[in-house]
Amino acid sequence: TPEEQYELDESARRVAEFKKTLTPVQLRRLEMLEEGMSEREISKEEGTCLKSVQETIEQVISKFIKFFGFDPRQKR
Repeated sequence: TPEEQYELDESARRVAEFKKTLTPVQLRRLEMLEEGMSEREISKEEGTCLKSVQETIEQVISKFIKFFGFDPRQKR
């Protein structure tokens, strides 16, 4: 329906707006996660330590919570 399409378009716009708030490293690592890579795979691909990748993902989650007002790890 047109209403559903509007909601999808609005959601896509908000996600794009959120992604603009991320640093290049945060965005790249988020996109790698979206593609199905694990944090360990990302660290291996980038030649960095797992802890660095985990810290970056925590920063992304923190920004997500501030931007959208909920924790994506929690069931809604």
